[in-house]
Amino acid sequence: MLRPGYDRCLVSLSQGGADAMGVREFDLRGRVFEEYGFTLPDAKSDVDWIDADHIYVATDFGPGTLTASGYPRVVKRWRRGTALSEAELVDL
Repeated sequence: MLRPGYDRCLVSLSQGGADAMGVREFDLRGRVFEEYGFTLPDAKSDVDWIDADHIYVATDFGPGTLTASGYPRVVKRWRRGTALSEAELVDL
């Protein structure tokens, strides 16, 4: 849920209960998935809000970004309106 208004959320949806899930942004007031909202394809991903225009995302970004069991090993900061490939690595 996006705080403080609690009017948007990031929903994870899986096919048949699989570990891999797609993520879509949902507008609770309008009761619709955002047409141009944050969207991720099916993968073992994790997401969380930073603010209305940025999220943290851990997903399959390509070679070297997953553990041996297929879970994300890096976290990036993704800005609304940009391609996922443009997300910036979070320095932990």
